[in-house]
Amino acid sequence: EKNVFDKSEYFRLRLCSFATPDADSGLGLNSPSKINAMAKLPAAKMTTYVGDKISGLNVAFAKPVASNIIFFVRESMDGENLISTTLSSATAGWNEVLFSGDFLIENKDYYIGYTIPVLAGGSYAIGRGETFATEGALFLNVNDGNFTDYTAQFGGLTVQALISGDDQTHFENKSDLWGVTLSPNHPQNE
Repeated sequence: EKNVFDKSEYFRLRLCSFATPDADSGLGLNSPSKINAMAKLPAAKMTTYVGDKISGLNVAFAKPVASNIIFFVRESMDGENLISTTLSSATAGWNEVLFSGDFLIENKDYYIGYTIPVLAGGSYAIGRGETFATEGALFLNVNDGNFTDYTAQFGGLTVQALISGDDQTHFENKSDLWGVTLSPNHPQNE
């Protein structure tokens, strides 16, 4: 199982915060269930990275998971996995997973996430966190039902695409603006 690498060589593209999910904040069900969880990286966000590669995913769970987790990249929620890898288990916190090859990025929508074939009942392991997105940051599907966007209710799925490329200049000086507080203008006393 290939899941450890030098963190410095990848740019992390995400819709969630970098915070590690708290053990009491995870999502799940009371009964054993198959869970598909993903976030959408829209084409508008991917434009900068056309020609680069998705080399893996960085995924955070609120609690440990053991059940042959399939990590993937897709072009649609119900589509085939364009690239994927399977791990027998994942720890609570961030898990960095490399694919066996790289996936070349085009100017398209991509869905990044994972399938847990059987999440134990009462194991609220699905990680979530703050997001700057208003939709598309957390899609869930239970037991192969319909996908539902839970961004408004729960925030973003804690998943990041690990991107590599030859032109590192467009990876530099990237930042996200998470919140702005404006003070009202006050007239000055003369």
